[in-house]
Amino acid sequence: MKINNMCWKHIFRVIASSILLIGIIFSINSCNQFRANIEFDKAAGYNGGFEVVKKGLPVNWLFTAESNQLYSDFEVISDSLDFREGKRSVRFSVKNCSDEGGWKSPGFGNEFYGTGKFIGPAEYRVRLWVKSKKSTARFTVYGVSQGNIYSRLAWEIINATEWKQLEYKVRLSAENWLRVELEILKPGEFWVDDIQITKLN
Repeated sequence: MKINNMCWKHIFRVIASSILLIGIIFSINSCNQFRANIEFDKAAGYNGGFEVVKKGLPVNWLFTAESNQLYSDFEVISDSLDFREGKRSVRFSVKNCSDEGGWKSPGFGNEFYGTGKFIGPAEYRVRLWVKSKKSTARFTVYGVSQGNIYSRLAWEIINATEWKQLEYKVRLSAENWLRVELEILKPGEFWVDDIQITKLN
């Protein structure tokens, strides 16, 4: 009887381990559908002009991966033909995308971990230049706290046929830091350039 009990315990452990392994594999595959691309170069700072590029991407920005074809079909381009300052901008060429935003839409985000976070308590000014052709995007400025709690401080739906500068002034409370995020919500072409973040007080 003891042998039978041991056998059942062993079988149960094998089944439980198999279920756990299948769950882990499923989770990894699910995450891969939403993986993002980033190239680092600390010497480039936060690279708000998108001038420093590695492997075709501006460094130090977290881009939705082009391989995420579940919800979108798009390409991220370092554009040296159409820009507002410097010698290049970043352009999203979008054939298809979700209008929900988040990982379902092309875009980028940054909390500036690798180059120095913008921390409160303080007021910051965020400026950027944008331009679109048929496309629409949402730009959001967040205050982020421990536990990845996001407080939306400013946001705007953008559709600008010529280069247009946007400006936001936001105040971060203590223990918060800044996050900026762009989400493409409609197919077409969308350009971004010259993101400037300035601490005001």
